[in-house]
Amino acid sequence: MYADDTVIFFSAKDISEVKLNLESDLDSVKKWLFDNHLTLNVKKTKVMFLASHQKLTRLTEPNITVGDEMLENVSYHKHLGVTLDKSLTWDKHVDNLCNKAKQKLGCIRRIMPFIDRATIITLYKSLVLPHLEYCNLVWMSCSKYNRIRIEAIQNRCIRLIFNINRYDQVSITEYREKLEWKTLEERRNDFMLTVISKCLKGNAPDYLSANFNFISSRYNTRAESAKKITSAI
Repeated sequence: MYADDTVIFFSAKDISEVKLNLESDLDSVKKWLFDNHLTLNVKKTKVMFLASHQKLTRLTEPNITVGDEMLENVSYHKHLGVTLDKSLTWDKHVDNLCNKAKQKLGCIRRIMPFIDRATIITLYKSLVLPHLEYCNLVWMSCSKYNRIRIEAIQNRCIRLIFNINRYDQVSITEYREKLEWKTLEERRNDFMLTVISKCLKGNAPDYLSANFNFISSRYNTRAESAKKITSAI
């Protein structure tokens, strides 16, 4: 039995309370594993404290133990393909996705003499774009600098498609419009609106829909049933 993606988390204002609850839960997990003839791989079990950068600079992170063994404290951790860092800046995740996307683009570049434009587009959409959009609703709050880095990957592909030299001073927007492509940020926003629409119509999982509620307006408006949308996100 493998449970590499299991996560235990706890939130509190007092760091000692976090330590107490985490260690209690870990002891319970360890006991359950032992009762079912399984073992906890402590070497692969990591702990990470999440907070704003300002709070982390003032925080003395306690050691989290399971029995007599201390867990490794990490600055970032990859979970289900998304790399989380302590302050949720998404810097490390963007580093990873950009590197993967560049490697795929490099492969496409090497075979360009043997393929046509339509094939390049197909390869980009099947090999590169999934890396740039995987779990994008999770990390789309990343910094403007990171969003520019991600957009640059698609712009690089557009140059490949039209065989534009990287030093040529051209409008990438013009060529993107020829392909009838949207920017990656526009695609993320469209996807976010689609998910919100599904939540409001009851077509999304409960763990998402539960974050949205309709509240009747306190004031008379032109619409008889004017409503506001509130979000707990």
